[in-house]
Amino acid sequence: CSQDVNAEAAQNAGATVHRHPANTGYDSAITTCFTIGRQLPCSWLLTIDADGQHQVEDIEKFRPHFPDRDLIIGCRPYASMRVGERLLGLYYKCKHRIRDPLTGFKAYRREILRRTVFPPPGAPPSYGLDTLDAILKTSPRIAEEPISIRAREDDARIGNSWKVNKRMLHCLYTRLIK
Repeated sequence: CSQDVNAEAAQNAGATVHRHPANTGYDSAITTCFTIGRQLPCSWLLTIDADGQHQVEDIEKFRPHFPDRDLIIGCRPYASMRVGERLLGLYYKCKHRIRDPLTGFKAYRREILRRTVFPPPGAPPSYGLDTLDAILKTSPRIAEEPISIRAREDDARIGNSWKVNKRMLHCLYTRLIK
């Protein structure tokens, strides 16, 4: 239930668009995307943030990984990440060999999504990390691909303040105590 024009633009471009009646957050949106997407007649689902930061041309960098990977992660330059993103990246690098778990630019093999048990609706916000953790439980074959980014065209979906870093540190803390 985003208030911007991205859903309309995506629909006009031929994308399948599902709108929630109310804004239920990123975690709910991404779970809905995968729940619907794993039923579509396609091999891959791609997520790309609509803030103008990611470059569509970088999709081509994913293509060589399609035959033998299940999850492809577009890794942003380290310097562009917030402190909380860097610390979460360090945790995921040690645990899963993933450097940029919070990137909004990923490709998922549909079959891996079919095997995933997603978090229940109403779980605390995790910036999509609970969904990523659920996918990682299926032992996907992962590739990371460096991507370039531009300045955002609008505000970050989660903000840029110290409060965001605090929430990211809370996400890290909940993973460390599990």
